[in-house]
Amino acid sequence: MNALSLAGCLRRFVRPETLGPAAHWHCSACGSRQAALKQMSIRRLPLVLCFHVKRFEHGGGTQRPKKLDVPMRFPLQGLDMAPFT
Repeated sequence: MNALSLAGCLRRFVRPETLGPAAHWHCSACGSRQAALKQMSIRRLPLVLCFHVKRFEHGGGTQRPKKLDVPMRFPLQGLDMAPFT
């Protein structure tokens, strides 16, 4: 079982995401609907930064949440947050 890393989770958090047809952008000038991208980032870092890591996987319908047992690697010092801001 491969361990996850905090840096890998942060890279996934800031990765651009193509929105589906229901979330297409509406152009007020021509009235057409355009595909849209969403990208998250951290604008400003606080003095203390807490991470809430998702540890459950939800299936669809009536399936119960499944606990993820994959270990997580994170640095105790020197975490460079510049690529995520």
